Amino acid sequence: MLVSKYVEKHKRVIWYGIFVAVFRGAAALGVFLAGYMTLVDWRILFGVGALAIFLLPVLRKNLPDSHSSGVKIDLSGFALIGLFAGSVTMFFTDMNWFWFAACIVSLVAFIIYINKAKNPFITTKMLTNPAFAMTMTIIFVGYFFSYTLNAGVNAIGLNVYKIDSAKVSNLLVWSIILAAIMGFVAGPIIQKIGRKASVILALSCMGGGLIAIAALIPAGKVWALAVAPCIYYFGTSFFYQPIVDTATLTVAPEESGRALGFNDLIQAITGSVGVALFGQLMANGSMGGASLFGTESGLASTYANVFTIGGVVVLGALVMFIASMRMIYSRSRVAEEES
Repeated sequence: MLVSKYVEKHKRVIWYGIFVAVFRGAAALGVFLAGYMTLVDWRILFGVGALAIFLLPVLRKNLPDSHSSGVKIDLSGFALIGLFAGSVTMFFTDMNWFWFAACIVSLVAFIIYINKAKNPFITTKMLTNPAFAMTMTIIFVGYFFSYTLNAGVNAIGLNVYKIDSAKVSNLLVWSIILAAIMGFVAGPIIQKIGRKASVILALSCMGGGLIAIAALIPAGKVWALAVAPCIYYFGTSFFYQPIVDTATLTVAPEESGRALGFNDLIQAITGSVGVALFGQLMANGSMGGASLFGTESGLASTYANVFTIGGVVVLGALVMFIASMRMIYSRSRVAEEES
């Protein structure tokens, strides 16, 4: 939100890229440490986030202190959407009628609320905006496998190659470091090739990377757990910046903060639903008979099929974007600025 509000339009993708780089760098550290959790008291890791407290004085000193008078935080709206997100995640985890009913009730309550509330955090105008709605749909589908990849790669290492989590982390961490590095350099590249080409490149690499992991399981742990994930994470470096920038351009400037908040919510929901759904398939050994890539029957084929389906889902987001990008950008402020 700070980037969209205070940074010049042509420099936003660079700062979004820095955000991705920092995020991926932290993720790389997390993946690396996760493999060694058995060697330390795992409760220590919960204290790592507390280090951010020491940065609060710096933020307080340097961030602009501008805000609208009389504006209140929409606690009711956040509570309702939080209940819906939690219910959806629990439904795909537990698959029972209680959570299904909770999904319906919380969703209906949220829809009624945003139609009646004076100043909800997300408005019906935004949700019925075709360009914004399609952008959010592409984000939902594109990030559907995002939380599943690390869990899936770890499962492949443990159950197919018989290596422990520490060794899996040592293999996977390099792909995330690549994503962190690319976050710093992707901004100027995105500025050069444009938003549309960047999203197409990103989704192509993300979907192709997941399929590559499935295809390279027979080739060995280095190819499947270290090399192939690089393709996916390379793609993620080119996805966040242009798609978030696109989302903010489909709404009025004063609603860009809401658009970014809704984008973050969609990412959290879709990743949680994806890992709940695909995690069950991997845990149950579903689709273990055979795969398109000649893996052995059993868990190896299960993982290959799950990653293949994940790749097809992400490529589905690519198809959706190509089919709708003319509509999205013709209805965004990009068209207004260029006219």
